[in-house]
Amino acid sequence: MPSRSLEVTVYVPFPLILLAGLLISGAAALIVMRTINRRRDLHDTSRVTISRSATLPPEVAFQVRALLSHGRKIAAVKLVRRSTTLDLKEARSLIERLN
Repeated sequence: MPSRSLEVTVYVPFPLILLAGLLISGAAALIVMRTINRRRDLHDTSRVTISRSATLPPEVAFQVRALLSHGRKIAAVKLVRRSTTLDLKEARSLIERLN
């Protein structure tokens, strides 16, 4: 007895293929934009990077350096803590790095 092969035809509607293509291209665009933003952040020297979650704006960094040049370390730590979400230990270590 000869064996029969069973053929199955799958029909995928065009709108479904279009939707899948849009989702894939949208995900690719998001990945590219994130990469561009990360590279831009790496080359931005106007901000002093504290940690991944906090940065000092340029004007605050200028004020902190001015306070440090006058020997006002405690006032500089207070200014850093007010303008960021850093705790006392992180703010002190930042001041030590800037000093």
